[in-house]
Amino acid sequence: MTFLLLILAVMFISAALLVGISDNIPAILILFSGIVLFITAFVHIWKRIKQYLILALIFALAFPVFVVLHNVFYGVSDLYSGKILLAGAAHFMDTTTFIIAVVVCPACVIVGLVGALILYVKIRRVGPGAHQG
Repeated sequence: MTFLLLILAVMFISAALLVGISDNIPAILILFSGIVLFITAFVHIWKRIKQYLILALIFALAFPVFVVLHNVFYGVSDLYSGKILLAGAAHFMDTTTFIIAVVVCPACVIVGLVGALILYVKIRRVGPGAHQG
């Protein structure tokens, strides 16, 4: 199952990047779906609701941190615009933290909440004493 999810994730992400995500809402949704599949490939084996909720909480708290980091690196790259190496490194970090804040954090929150909900429904169907999550 993990391998299948990874293959699907790579296909979705590759297709979105081949089509182009600049001002292309369907391609952005395909890219986001590929990232969700990529994350799901690694966490679908979790058996406890708490693990999914911790994933959602950590990335919900990480979102504002990466937004602030994005702004800091943007300012640093603007401040050192004359210095090629410093501006280039800061611009790389600016872009990376922006992608993490806008794409990865929300995807992890969604995977965590949906995973917790799915496990909760499974536990409720089986019975209260069947699982200790």
